[in-house]
Amino acid sequence: MLLIRASIRTVKSSGTVLHPHVRIGLRAARQCGQSLLRTFDRPPASRMGRRALHEYTLATNNYLFQNIQESIRNAYPDHKIAQDPTELPEESSTTWLLQPLDGETNFLRSLQNYCAVIGIFEGRILQHSIVYDYLQDEEYYASRDETAMVNQNRLRVSRIEALSDAVIAYADCSELRALEDSGMQRVQSALNDAIKHVRVCGSMGLDVAQVARGRIDALVATVNPQDRVLQCTSLLIKEAGGFLTNIPQQVESESIIVAANPRLNQTITAMIKTHLGSETQRLSRKEGVSARQGVNRN
Repeated sequence: MLLIRASIRTVKSSGTVLHPHVRIGLRAARQCGQSLLRTFDRPPASRMGRRALHEYTLATNNYLFQNIQESIRNAYPDHKIAQDPTELPEESSTTWLLQPLDGETNFLRSLQNYCAVIGIFEGRILQHSIVYDYLQDEEYYASRDETAMVNQNRLRVSRIEALSDAVIAYADCSELRALEDSGMQRVQSALNDAIKHVRVCGSMGLDVAQVARGRIDALVATVNPQDRVLQCTSLLIKEAGGFLTNIPQQVESESIIVAANPRLNQTITAMIKTHLGSETQRLSRKEGVSARQGVNRN
């Protein structure tokens, strides 16, 4: 059924004609999805040895990347294809930034949340965002200054304003242990006190798509500001009427990202900044006391 839906999908969505770049990107992702569907019932990675798992992961990522790249090259042989945001050129040439398997651990464990993420840039400016949910056959896409869509329907963020009613997604939570000095763990605790519904998907691309669709009200993530998925998907939030806020950390390689509808974004961002400010003051006082004690001992 999934394969049939993919094959008959039209090139128009609610009267909006797909941009040719978006159409090619979606076609490439769908073709990879058909291959992945055939592997879904395989034994999960927990039964594989470490070396076999590493080789399988590498082979899968290479296979997906090469297939998407080939589809793009056939249509646009002059376009550049990159796997890292640092490869984006300064000049106004078209570059495709690819993350063919976002949610890799979910895929390896035969869990259902993984997707392809594609960003299409002119120079360093993102022009089109694409997220393709392999298993659900859902196509999320957005073009700058136009609109955000899922399949044939327009995307809009939710209207939930109260944190107590909101469903909040956390992304990259495994990294929080490395951010103790930034106060992120206390921020997470503070948010949990204010909200009732928390989700951890394991695929930030799908989290962003679900926020844009209004299924999830907000996403709070700790990521590198140059994260590939973040760079590729930001248009989905903006064109769906939401805000995406980047809160820098003391560690330059980490930021807290908040993606939500305007009201929730303002509330969550203010809460995080307040708690981070309190944590910074606490650490400063602690360091000052330690310094004075060191002077006294000397």
